Amino acid sequence: NFFKKIDNFESIVERLSNQEDFPISQDFNKNINRKDYQGINLDTLQKLVDEKKIKSELDFNTIVELRLARKNELVKILGRGELKAKLKVSAHKFTATAKAAIEAAGGEVVTL
Repeated sequence: NFFKKIDNFESIVERLSNQEDFPISQDFNKNINRKDYQGINLDTLQKLVDEKKIKSELDFNTIVELRLARKNELVKILGRGELKAKLKVSAHKFTATAKAAIEAAGGEVVTL
């Protein structure tokens, strides 16, 4: 009976040393200063222009009204797709390709 307790104790120690059993330990590696952005692609902006939901300007309030982001989220404009319309876009961050595409279409980039 005594040896069963020792075997049981060793198996418990072995399980506790196994990191897969502790999903909490994975959170220690997270960057606490990380900022998460809600991404919006250029093709989404072009689709909104085609549907006449936006005309010449896209600011943060319009983004929230169109439910592309929530009011407490940070917005980042991403470069996927093509933008043909001349837009003044206001967002917290832009990728280099998105910024170049907006300016190439004759638009303006405003960083919040």
